[in-house]
Amino acid sequence: MKSKNILIFAYTGIGDAVMLIPIILTLKRNFPDSCIFIVTDNKYGSGDVLSSHANCIYNDIPNIKFDFIINPKFGGISLIKLIGLYFKRIYFREKFITHFVFKSKFSNIIFRYILTFLRIKTYDFKFSIHQVINNLSLLTFFNFTENKLILNPAFANNHILKLSNEMKQKFNLPDRFVTIQVGAANNTLTPKRWPIQNWLFLITEISKNFKIILVGDKNEESNDFNKFEGVLNLIGKTNISDLMGILANSSVVIGSDSGITHLSSSLSKNTLVLWGPTAFAVSRQIGVNTQFVSLNLPCSPCTSGSFLKSEKEAYLTCQYNVKCMHELQPKYVYNEFLKIWNKYE
Repeated sequence: MKSKNILIFAYTGIGDAVMLIPIILTLKRNFPDSCIFIVTDNKYGSGDVLSSHANCIYNDIPNIKFDFIINPKFGGISLIKLIGLYFKRIYFREKFITHFVFKSKFSNIIFRYILTFLRIKTYDFKFSIHQVINNLSLLTFFNFTENKLILNPAFANNHILKLSNEMKQKFNLPDRFVTIQVGAANNTLTPKRWPIQNWLFLITEISKNFKIILVGDKNEESNDFNKFEGVLNLIGKTNISDLMGILANSSVVIGSDSGITHLSSSLSKNTLVLWGPTAFAVSRQIGVNTQFVSLNLPCSPCTSGSFLKSEKEAYLTCQYNVKCMHELQPKYVYNEFLKIWNKYE
C-alpha cells in the first residue's frame, strides 16, 4: 500500500495523548510504510508520551506536504484556526479531517456549511462514548474494517523493558512497591484532586507494610511528603521516560483521574483510580488491570463534557464542596488497595 504522510495535532496532556495512541497504531497497521508526524508544544508531556509511536515530533507544522491532517477534539486546534490553516496550505491540496463539537445552533450551522464547502471531513465527537472510540472515528474516512482497528493504547514491549531496567538502576528501585500520585492536572484548580489529608492518611497506612514511591509534577510537591520512612519522594524529579520506567516496575499504582494513571493503565499495571467529577463513559482509563473507587454521586459528571463545565469552573462553583472527592474516605481506598495487592501479589 502506498506510503502516506499523516499529521496529527496533540496540543494536550499525558492522558489525552495516551488516548491518541490507538489512532497512530491503527494507521501504522494499515499504512505500514507511512510517516506519522505529531505537532505539539509538549507543554504537558504529550510529545514525550507519543515519541516512541510517531516518526517525528514537531512544535510547529513543517513546510512539507501531508496526505492527511487529523484534528482530534482533545489535542486539536480550534475550527477557526483549522480553517485558517486550510487556506494557508491550500496549494498542498491536503485532506483535512476533524472532530466537530456542537456549541450552539447558530455556530453549528455556520461551521458545518464552511467545513462542507471546503471539503473538510467532519466527525461528531460524541460525549456518550469513550474518547478512544471518538478518536478512531476520525479514521472512518479510510473504511478500515473492524479487525484493522487497534483499541488499546499500548507501548512496544522492548521500549518499556528498556525504560524499566534504566529506572531500576537510576533510582535503585525495590522489587515490589506502590506508586502514588497525590495530585492531578499539574495541581491547577480541579475537582479531581483528593484532599491532601486523605493522601497523608493513605500513605501512612500503606507505608507501614509496603514501600512507596511518590511521583507527580513539581507543582504537586509538599513538605508533608518528606516525613515518611520507606517512602521515596520523586515528585518533580522525573521526566516522562523516567515516569514510565517507574510505573513499569510498580506493583500497584494509585492516583486520581490523571495522565499518570492513564499511563499506568496503558501499561496494564494494577491501577487504582479515585474517580469523581469526570465523565466516566468518555474519559476512564481502559487498561485491563484498572479498577475505580467512586461515590457515584448523581451530580457527577460535572466536567469534561459538551455542555459541562471546565475543571476550574466546576471546582469554583461546586455547590456540594466537591463532595465526590472530599467524602471519598481514605480507609475505604486503603481497603480497596489491599484487595488488589492480595489478589495479584
